[in-house]
Amino acid sequence: MKITVGIDEQEKANLFLRALWAELRKSFTKFSWSYFPSKDGKQNKVFFGFLNLGLDSTIDISINYKKKGGIKEIFFDGVEVNSVEGLKISKAVKNALQIYLNPEGYYCISVFVKSLYFPISFYKGTFFKVIPMNETEFELTLMIYAYDEIDTKSISKIIFNNVIDILSVETNQCFWLINNKRDNLRTEEKENQFSNEDWFDDYPIIDSKFLISEKTFILIDSFLSEIIHQQKLKKFLNACMLFHTARKYEAQIRDYIKTSDLKEQGTEYSESFKSEVVVSSMEVGIRDSNLFAANIVGAKQSEISMILYISSLEVLSILSLEETDNKQCRECGQKVYSISKRVSDFVENHNGKHIAKFIKEYYSLRSKYVHEGQHLSLENYSGISLPQLDSASSTGCAFNNAPPLTNLQEFIGNSFRKVINLACW
Repeated sequence: MKITVGIDEQEKANLFLRALWAELRKSFTKFSWSYFPSKDGKQNKVFFGFLNLGLDSTIDISINYKKKGGIKEIFFDGVEVNSVEGLKISKAVKNALQIYLNPEGYYCISVFVKSLYFPISFYKGTFFKVIPMNETEFELTLMIYAYDEIDTKSISKIIFNNVIDILSVETNQCFWLINNKRDNLRTEEKENQFSNEDWFDDYPIIDSKFLISEKTFILIDSFLSEIIHQQKLKKFLNACMLFHTARKYEAQIRDYIKTSDLKEQGTEYSESFKSEVVVSSMEVGIRDSNLFAANIVGAKQSEISMILYISSLEVLSILSLEETDNKQCRECGQKVYSISKRVSDFVENHNGKHIAKFIKEYYSLRSKYVHEGQHLSLENYSGISLPQLDSASSTGCAFNNAPPLTNLQEFIGNSFRKVINLACW
């Protein structure tokens, strides 16, 4: 059985498929896949696999396309058009075409999030809500447009990660989705309190909670309110993901968090990260057990973190390109523009020549690591420095330990927040 769909854009095509699967779940008692995707480029056809709807046999489902990523027609092999099953499937396709751009409603779903240091402060928007739970955790509730509960569970995993990636670039911190119970200490609801958008090398903390800016608050609400997103916003979210991942790798090197048994182990506290916006200092204790294990297993966190930080900046810099800028490559259609120059110009525009020069040095290090396998350091420090030459280094000397990435993180994080403030999408 063949049914015309006529959607040319991939994002809309995927929304249609989500709506269709939801409609089929409503129409049949069973819905399970033997998912074996493949593509026949010569026939412009994509094969999904075999769908079990509780019938006598599974259904071979595929689509063809006029434009890559789109759906011209959808095929249900083995189903007769006028059969009971064929009529139910045809109705499901018709319904999906009617609702895929306008889901009937949204679903409310909550998760618990753990921060490396402090929770996010209380915030309540139209489509999201943050409630601090205890010293490091907060509850994050989102309103998500979806087609049924199963669809909600699937898409929510992506959307929750998008939101905590945004929170990472907003606070220079890392967060994890966790399992938790609702019997933890909760903070009473109060007025939204926003951070100064211009903070740089400290942290926006009040009452041992991270603040976010009003522009970031608006960004999250706006992101959740739309089912179709602009390409620049999607690029920005990709960049946020790279930054957040880099921050997690960096945490394995230098970060420590508070644990409940610090005093029992006799660990001394130290204060750090004080600034005008910081009311409470961070208490730095023993390394969290998860970070400690990761540090032992991993060998090159500095290099990996540096690569991801620079890569996030590379993606972020795409947002600075105007639609009319530069020529396009005849082969791939991409803009002809030196990537390194684009990054350098972007950083200089937002942070000045000094920081642009600093970033350029790391950009060069990343290229040497990726293309030549050159490490950031010898990693041979054993309590005494042993100077060595390195002609490829900007100092002419080799490092016994990898240089700290704190400044790199702060400069790039600040660039993200300036992009948010400008709302480049």
